[in-house]
Amino acid sequence: MGGFEFNKLSASVLVALIILALGDFASQYFIASNRNIQKNSFHIPVQTTNAMPANHEEKIGPIEPLLEQASAEKGELVFKKCQQCHSIKSDEHAIGPSLLAVVGKKIASAATYAYSSAFKEKSNDIWTVENINAFIHNPRKFISGTKMSFMGLEDINDRANVIKYLQSLKD
Repeated sequence: MGGFEFNKLSASVLVALIILALGDFASQYFIASNRNIQKNSFHIPVQTTNAMPANHEEKIGPIEPLLEQASAEKGELVFKKCQQCHSIKSDEHAIGPSLLAVVGKKIASAATYAYSSAFKEKSNDIWTVENINAFIHNPRKFISGTKMSFMGLEDINDRANVIKYLQSLKD
């Protein structure tokens, strides 16, 4: 390598370092996190009238009275959300266990499905309509530690229809 090529190489390295230093300086000047932003800001009051108290217990309401007017056909439509992870065929599991004839069975009772430890802790309980209602309203609250990512059904009529549909599924 001749002297001229060495000079070009060292000049390009020097220019690159200068550009990096200028970029660092510019970013600190324009995007500085330690700049005083208080003088250019203002307080926005937030209404908290609808805030729930810390000791608030979420009420989901009794489901039994709604089951009399519930529709299995409407429940089947809402159940399509569940079918992304659950099957309704005997011993044919998907990501979640089969829900065929689940009403009245023990929780975590499908012999051919590997339940999480959170479900196994509830295995002495029964899938009553009230338990199903609580679970499909807020799965993570009913079974703390569940791996189920479904956020729940907020509408109590949708839950009643799904439960009516699940009751219609027999072995």
